[in-house]
Amino acid sequence: MLAAGGSSRLGRPKQLVRRGNKTLLQNTLDSAFNAGVDDVIVVLGANKDLISNSIKEYPVQTVINENWATGLSSSIKKGIEAFENRDTQPGAILIMLSDQPHVSKTLVSELINWHQYSSKEIIASQYKGIIGVPAIFPVIYFKELKMLSGDKGARKLLMKQAQNVKTVTFAKGHIDIDTPADLENYLKNKNTE
Repeated sequence: MLAAGGSSRLGRPKQLVRRGNKTLLQNTLDSAFNAGVDDVIVVLGANKDLISNSIKEYPVQTVINENWATGLSSSIKKGIEAFENRDTQPGAILIMLSDQPHVSKTLVSELINWHQYSSKEIIASQYKGIIGVPAIFPVIYFKELKMLSGDKGARKLLMKQAQNVKTVTFAKGHIDIDTPADLENYLKNKNTE
């Protein structure tokens, strides 16, 4: 779970924006846990104490990305390294962001089901012609994920490995909260979506 960004365009931590009685990050965590994900690492950076305090009731491991300002790729690397430092290695990882308000248990379950059916492929979300996260990456892609740089996250690898990617439709995946206008539009329209 990538939650390290500084939310500079929004002007406050987007991870803590409330959706009903939950924050965006709590909603994303609920979606993962309710879909059966039982081992979650949350990568924190900017506002780490505030955000960590908001999820203290969740059974997650938190790791701190001191290089969060260099972009999403450094948080991906930090998360993978945290898994690799354990005695038992995962066969795949599910990468999720904390600013996609429409992530749901249904979406995460569909990604997991496709992964179980085809464990060698990357299972990614598709929205508005974009292939992105949430996405499941088998262990064979960990090395390439750790070589990513900048703020493009995993999209570069998804494009490079397009022939090995199975996509799941995430109709509202393009909606994220980056700016005050995004937040205003989301809050204005959330009851009619």
